[in-house]
Amino acid sequence: MTDEMPPGRGFGAGPMDAAIMRGWWEHQHRAHWRAAISANMMNRMPLPAPYYRDLLSLAATLIAEARYEFRYELVVIVAQMACEVVVEQTLTPLLKGKKPPITFNLASRALSKYTLLTHDKSITKKSFWKPFTCHSKRRNKVVHGKARVNQAEAQDSLTVATEFVDHVEKVRGESLR
Repeated sequence: MTDEMPPGRGFGAGPMDAAIMRGWWEHQHRAHWRAAISANMMNRMPLPAPYYRDLLSLAATLIAEARYEFRYELVVIVAQMACEVVVEQTLTPLLKGKKPPITFNLASRALSKYTLLTHDKSITKKSFWKPFTCHSKRRNKVVHGKARVNQAEAQDSLTVATEFVDHVEKVRGESLR
């Protein structure tokens, strides 16, 4: 079965014709997709690691490999991306039609919305919080071209980002129950 919609006499001639063709095509492929999903469920494939974990792995690889001149700066940026992705994935299901924060950086404006929705009032009291805010400031300086980063600073950013992700991931599991 092909993934392309077949050409038709009326396809592209007008919105109604396009809607009819799209409906026909989707109907023809519905059974195909149901079968594919059922087959996947039968195999019980393990879910892939969350995207933010992949970002942390990438940051660790950048530290280990000497392939890029600005790899330590990339580590800081990618580590912060992991933090913001886990916060976004935690808050999105809890927003329920509410306006999302402008940023998902908890060291910035998203902290109040995060604590309100997750009830995680203790995050700023955790041992990683102060280093996390330093990491966030480092990331801002790097992104705006005001700082370079050495290996130790990159490793510090990766370590604190990992601790942050571990914490938010745990809170996420509790808040989605």
